[in-house]
Amino acid sequence: MKRKRSIARQEDGFTLLELIIAMTVVAVIAVLSVFSVRLAVSSQKAGGDKAELYQRLRFIGEQLTEKIASAHPFFLLGKENLPLFARIDPEQLKGKRILAFEGGPESVKFITTAGRLNDIGVESPDFHEVRFFLGKNPKTKETGVILVEKPLSFDTALQDTPESLADAQYITLAPQAAKLKFRYLRINAVEGEGEQPGKKTVKYTEEWVDTIKTEPIEFSGKTSQSLFQSSNGAEGRMSLPRAIEISLSLKEGNADGDDDEFLGEEEEEQEGLIALPAVIIPTHTGQVFERAAIPEDQQDQEKQEEQKKG
Repeated sequence: MKRKRSIARQEDGFTLLELIIAMTVVAVIAVLSVFSVRLAVSSQKAGGDKAELYQRLRFIGEQLTEKIASAHPFFLLGKENLPLFARIDPEQLKGKRILAFEGGPESVKFITTAGRLNDIGVESPDFHEVRFFLGKNPKTKETGVILVEKPLSFDTALQDTPESLADAQYITLAPQAAKLKFRYLRINAVEGEGEQPGKKTVKYTEEWVDTIKTEPIEFSGKTSQSLFQSSNGAEGRMSLPRAIEISLSLKEGNADGDDDEFLGEEEEEQEGLIALPAVIIPTHTGQVFERAAIPEDQQDQEKQEEQKKG
């Protein structure tokens, strides 16, 4: 009887094998639970990062749209030994004006009336110079889409010298930028023979270009209104591009690679990139500018008539 009782007591507990299996199952369940929690956290973080990236894309698009749509066809008067652009010889600017606009494939400079990013809430924003470019922020050393805002100076507008950029504010809009491309819709006006003999007509053609650099223009006229006349000829007309097309791509998360490297044309279609659909923003093109709107002899004649009347 004693032997049977001891055997019964041994059968009531777990064997070593059963304990090992039970501990293994508990460990597997714990690992799966921890993995599930980590997966949920990482998925939530990835979703938040992507939402933040889309929000940044939307913010950059709004800034570009607002400032380009408010771009003003501003002409600056050239002065001796004081070029408006460093690439232009001062001798070419004497008595001439130049349209304050310069656009390249990855940068654009212009004068705008849109509110400054750091002056939110100002009811009547003043004229100021704006630049967008893909590169390095000289203040923070970050690379990406950089916005530059500076007060309008007639002597240093659109120049790249340290003196002209002393009061500029640099804002990194997107440090994860992979691509920023601009294209400009330029209107070409060409005079040709009309349907009626002896009468000329003006034909307009549209052309998308990736670079626009305005040159000095000599104006003449009785009043400042002659700068805006568009009825006398088409060869000398100068205005802002009709529209600007913007293509922008941002790196998703912490993309691999050097921060200073941006995408080329052949690398645009890659995983890990979020692209903003190409946006075409119209500009203020209602005002057209001309060279020599009124002939000099006609100006002298009008001046003499005004003097006689006076």
